[in-house]
Amino acid sequence: IQINEIMQNEEKSEYVWREIWTSLTSIGQIFTNGMYKVTIPLQFAYMSLTLVTGVSTWWTKIFQNLHLQTDAFTLSFYHTLAQIPGMMLASGLIDLAGRKRLVIIGFGGGSIALMFLSS
Repeated sequence: IQINEIMQNEEKSEYVWREIWTSLTSIGQIFTNGMYKVTIPLQFAYMSLTLVTGVSTWWTKIFQNLHLQTDAFTLSFYHTLAQIPGMMLASGLIDLAGRKRLVIIGFGGGSIALMFLSS
């Protein structure tokens, strides 16, 4: 029984490594034929979104440190709910104004803010 279990585990391990290798070799397709022009901005947008989500996990602790009159968990819940219409509004604005224009405005505004904050 133990030999069969070892063989099954080795087969599972081999299968997993084969799937990982297949995924890594096929990921190059999203960077060919000009697709990198779409892939790279999407990856940066995803990284930004995960950064905001990561920071929002600390909202409860931040609200607790502010010693507010209301419950920190309630404020964190309201903050999370407020993100839903914000995401919908942002998606509509992106479709309306266009990605290129918004990227230029966003980076320009960020650069101006950094210049003021650095002086």
